[in-house]
Amino acid sequence: MKVEVKKGPTRQRKILGYSFKLQSNATIIRSEQDAEVVGRKLVEMRSRGAVTPQAIVEEARRRTSPLHKYFEWDDGRAAEKWRTHQARLLIHDVDIEIRYEGGVQREVKAFHSVVANGGRAYEVATTVFSRTELADQIIASARRELEGWIRRYGQYESLAVMTRHVQQALTVTAKTTPARRATGRVRARAAA
Repeated sequence: MKVEVKKGPTRQRKILGYSFKLQSNATIIRSEQDAEVVGRKLVEMRSRGAVTPQAIVEEARRRTSPLHKYFEWDDGRAAEKWRTHQARLLIHDVDIEIRYEGGVQREVKAFHSVVANGGRAYEVATTVFSRTELADQIIASARRELEGWIRRYGQYESLAVMTRHVQQALTVTAKTTPARRATGRVRARAAA
């Protein structure tokens, strides 16, 4: 979404248009035109009440809704996609305790999503950080997450100092550092 900020005491913002970002296979909006249609529909919905996931699904149920095509309406396929999503949540809820050289202990994700052997899969953290090509993927992913954080929150004046520090850290660490080797034991984290 592009926003125009007008100078003045109230600093009003006017939406100039909508856009989409391509994030792996999760993105269902595939064009700028689609982003514009979806953005306008969501703003229209907001004028009638709160925009919640439930409200969006209800709006999309109508075959004539511009949101309809972005949802899986075959219940069997939708159920399978949901179970796959739950599997991702499950694997994200497992942590391991790592002891680094020097005795420092830290709890970290037990599995990381990486591309290896021609496909994407989850790999144990100790393996990821013992193989440079896999560790580099995680470091690149972390950088993308921080860059995304700056895009999402950089507009807020109250976060300006934090945003500046994150940007500086990204600049300073632009060269990939070697992954630290670690050993660990598995311990499940209770899901909140």
